[in-house]
Amino acid sequence: MDGLAKGYAAKPVLFLQYETNSPHAANRLNRFMAAWDIEKNPRDIKPETPYTMVDSGQRISWGDRDFETEYRKMIEHELARPPLAILTAVRERPDTSTLVVKVQVTNISTSTLETAANSATVHVLLFQGNRALKAGTEIKASNIAFFDEPLVPGDTRRFEFKFSGLRGVNLSALEAAVLLDYMPSDTSGRWDMLQATIASSGRLPPVPTSLPSPTTIPTEAPTEVPPPTPTVAATVEPTPDPAASPQHYGIYLPLSMRRLSYQ
Repeated sequence: MDGLAKGYAAKPVLFLQYETNSPHAANRLNRFMAAWDIEKNPRDIKPETPYTMVDSGQRISWGDRDFETEYRKMIEHELARPPLAILTAVRERPDTSTLVVKVQVTNISTSTLETAANSATVHVLLFQGNRALKAGTEIKASNIAFFDEPLVPGDTRRFEFKFSGLRGVNLSALEAAVLLDYMPSDTSGRWDMLQATIASSGRLPPVPTSLPSPTTIPTEAPTEVPPPTPTVAATVEPTPDPAASPQHYGIYLPLSMRRLSYQ
């Protein structure tokens, strides 16, 4: 994977690998399987590993193929798509055993984001890997948050995630990836990634009062005061042993599900 990642080091692409039996892969694997159910041959029972996916299942592949050639085509296609949200994330260390990730989401799509209606979800993944290449091979912790109240086009909402109690984990060595996806209402059954980012140090930016419109026109004016901040404050256990004209960040996570024998 690092070989392919080198070619995208200067682009907004994040590569992550999961073990298929990792509890942190659940909300990636179900996105892959939703796309596979659409693309599979009627006689297929189960896809062969490895699994690869970009933008929560907009494009997938599986089995023994020319990985680099096929994956590169998937990435290039998705990089050309405009983002559907402005997503910003910052990280804080209130103490040596705690990591807090604060997330700001501005909806610049034409869809209202509401989990009950379209499964809109914010994901945070703490990963370790090659920081320069934006490539991760170990997911140490994960958490999700939902849009219990609708986020209409043009509005902004903030979320806060707290990670603590990660035994044997050096929090300073971890990066925090933040993803935003949903199930579009086109009845295709395929998930889509609105945007993704990697958390940085600092503070969240002011809530935008004017928005870019790469492909969409908001139906409401954006809020002009900081929105409420839901807090996701669950202790997460590890597995055992950018916004004027934002880019579509990194295919969200080009996802590579590895065979368990790959070590």
